[in-house]
This record gives sequence, C-alpha cells and structure tokens, in this order.
Amino acid sequence: MKQIVKSLTHVFRRFKTASVLNILGLSVAFASFIVIMMQFSNDYHFDKGIKDYDHIYRVDRVHEGGGKQAVISRPFAEFLF
Repeated sequence: MKQIVKSLTHVFRRFKTASVLNILGLSVAFASFIVIMMQFSNDYHFDKGIKDYDHIYRVDRVHEGGGKQAVISRPFAEFLF
C-alpha cells in the first residue's frame, strides 16, 4: 500500500498539469452524472404520489407558427387565479 501511494505521489509531482486535468475532468463527470440522475429521478417520480397517476394527461395546442401552448380548463384556471 505504501508503494502505491508513493508511486501515485511521484506521478502527480512529475505530471502536474495532466494530473490536475484528469482530476478536474473526473470531478466534472461525477457532477454531471449526479445532476442527470437527479433530473431523471424527478421526472420518473413526479406524479407517483397521485392516485391513478397513469391516467394523467396534458393537452397542448400547436400554433401555426410552430409554438406550443398548454391548455387547462376554465374552472381550474379560475381556481388557480
């Protein structure tokens, strides 16, 4: 174990720039993985607390110009606002 640590410190001292770039790249990769998995988990479990969550639908209106608009019912809109 001592030999491995000694060898690792020797490599870090000899190749400082490459070592810093490798550690920085690994840190960015782990951070990206964590953010992506958090987003995936949020998307996957978003409506799971609602009974009959598999029967929830969303209606979108597609405009001629290519834009989209989410549509909700008037009573629900009045309830919200």
